[in-house]
Amino acid sequence: MKRTSRQILLRQLPVFLLLCIVVTGSMSCNRRGTLLREANELRSQGLFDAAHERYRLAFSEDPDDPQVLAGLGSLYTLHHGSYFAGLEMMKQSLRMRKDMDVHRKLFLDYLTVGAYNSAALLVGESYLTIEELFRPEIQEMRAGLSCLREPDLNGIQQLEQLPRTDWRDFYLILCHLHRAESVQTEARTRAQELQQELQTRTIACRALSFWPENDEQHGEWRDRLLKDCRSEFPGMIALFRKPFPDISAYNQDRARSIFDMDIYKHEDPGWEPPPGMSIWEYAPAAAVARERELRGADWPDNIDEENQSETYPLEGTP
Repeated sequence: MKRTSRQILLRQLPVFLLLCIVVTGSMSCNRRGTLLREANELRSQGLFDAAHERYRLAFSEDPDDPQVLAGLGSLYTLHHGSYFAGLEMMKQSLRMRKDMDVHRKLFLDYLTVGAYNSAALLVGESYLTIEELFRPEIQEMRAGLSCLREPDLNGIQQLEQLPRTDWRDFYLILCHLHRAESVQTEARTRAQELQQELQTRTIACRALSFWPENDEQHGEWRDRLLKDCRSEFPGMIALFRKPFPDISAYNQDRARSIFDMDIYKHEDPGWEPPPGMSIWEYAPAAAVARERELRGADWPDNIDEENQSETYPLEGTP
């Protein structure tokens, strides 16, 4: 039986459609990969606004790409208003694709705001396999977190029993700094000694971001090293983020209600800033508006409107 041209076309149509899907998908993947590489490069140069544009374009190509989520989420931790939304994006990335660099960054960003319970989940038995629990990096993170929760000599000694690495000493620095609240001179002097012994520059610079600004004894030393680190690593976000108020002693849900902005969740269609306002100005301004609404008459009249992203108070803050 002789086939008609129509019959031949119909038989070949599924193959043609499949080829279109493959080719289109490949082009989209290539474009997303290019955007991601450009975004990462721009961020490494400290060009955060330009990097944000590339990440957003890559995100529009595929909102479920774990590398895009990790990069965009990391960038959002630069500012207080988008900090917790950024952590959520990194956590979502880890659910899709395990990556120790992202894992450690998320862990450290939880420590930055004293969110020890969230940090504990990242290194807990329910999250990791047995093999992962015994990885040296995870052992250091678990011992470091334990020491931060109970910053006494026993916690320090348990951490010191691990094989010495720069990351182990990094957590010792954090533990000594936390302990300095009760034995200030001794603990901070030991933290400074450990800081000067770190061999890996990226780890040493990351540790500096945890040093308190109100340390009169070591402030000049810290600021000098921090300046060098910012010059050497212009894309290390933690070095350029303004310090948070000390919220470790306060209710984490309360802190989250102030810092976590719904406008930064990608499922919310209204998260883009109004015309003429940058992405970085939008969330802090919204955070102030939310806090003003929550606190009502308790909101201070003398707030600095030009720098409102850094001046809104936390409950219990002096």
